[in-house]
Amino acid sequence: DGFEERRMMPGTWVCKNVSGCSMEEATTEFTWSMFAYMRGGNSKKTKIDLRVPIVRWMNPAILGTSGCNKNYRMCSWLPQEHQEDPPVPQEEGVYLYQSRGPVVYAMLYDSPRDKQDEVFTQRATKFMDMLDATGIQYKPEYVKSVVYIGPSPSAKELHEVWLVKPDRSDEVTGEDMDTVRNKCQVLDCPEYLSIQKHDGFEERRIMPGTWVCKNVSGCSMKEASGEFAWSMLAYVSGSNSKKAKIEVDVPVLRSMNPAHMLTEGCDKEYTMCFWLPQQYQEDPPKPIGDRMYLYQSRGPVVYVKSYVGPMEVQDEVFTRRATKFMNALDQAGIQYKKEYVKSVTYDGASPDKRLTEMWLVKPEE
Repeated sequence: DGFEERRMMPGTWVCKNVSGCSMEEATTEFTWSMFAYMRGGNSKKTKIDLRVPIVRWMNPAILGTSGCNKNYRMCSWLPQEHQEDPPVPQEEGVYLYQSRGPVVYAMLYDSPRDKQDEVFTQRATKFMDMLDATGIQYKPEYVKSVVYIGPSPSAKELHEVWLVKPDRSDEVTGEDMDTVRNKCQVLDCPEYLSIQKHDGFEERRIMPGTWVCKNVSGCSMKEASGEFAWSMLAYVSGSNSKKAKIEVDVPVLRSMNPAHMLTEGCDKEYTMCFWLPQQYQEDPPKPIGDRMYLYQSRGPVVYVKSYVGPMEVQDEVFTRRATKFMNALDQAGIQYKKEYVKSVTYDGASPDKRLTEMWLVKPEE
């Protein structure tokens, strides 16, 4: 009653993170950046019509507060003709954001241009109270203000409040090869092209992109994963060149030489990586210390075996799955790189429904 539930389509937005005293002030700064972008301040020097929706993200905790350290994410939808090959912004701090297509609760409202903060605060608070009263869950960490700009400066603007429905990736079950596609509707994952589905596994081309990695020595994969988790936490909490706080509902990759799988001792070498979210791919924050580094993957072709069940990082589980998968490829006469085997875990589900994949890399031709 008074609002709508929608599935937004995936696509690319042009964004900038802005701090200021008010949403109106931040919008003005963002508008100048967008004006430069649309007038040719992009990698293609393309003139772009940006009379498109503008989305302004903020934490509900700042609504109605004073001070000039309020943080906003401002984004403009990139027109359809540029979605396939988006022009890259040239201004520092402006970036392309690939939305996976969330489900949102949307409420339409009117707002005079000179009272946007005041009216939005009232409407957003009322909307959150309404959903709370009816028991409807939404993500509490941010609320969005959406402005639809008309075809002329004098046209009436339309305003909406968006609250994002929580991800439902925990409902994904079974060993369907499409499971990862379901996961990556709600998680930030490297894109891939499915080349061929075999009996029980799949051949994929993983798209190029940046991972944040660390080489770890230890007695076991579980021990190495624990050390990597602390390093990863430091990086996403701001121990990087931009002091950025990074959300990491992303895949984690563990790699090791198969020759070490059945050995004992505490000198086993592992490479641990997590996928860098899409909004940071264009200009990745560099790790500070702790032997973390950025790894630019060229986009390998991999053979993939999927499992859904409790999260397992024990060496014996990794060894059993990897050995079985390698034996299956050997028997089928399929060539793969012998020097490493990889395990990829996708977050965003209950612990007993975690998606894990084994990756064996196809040799380059």
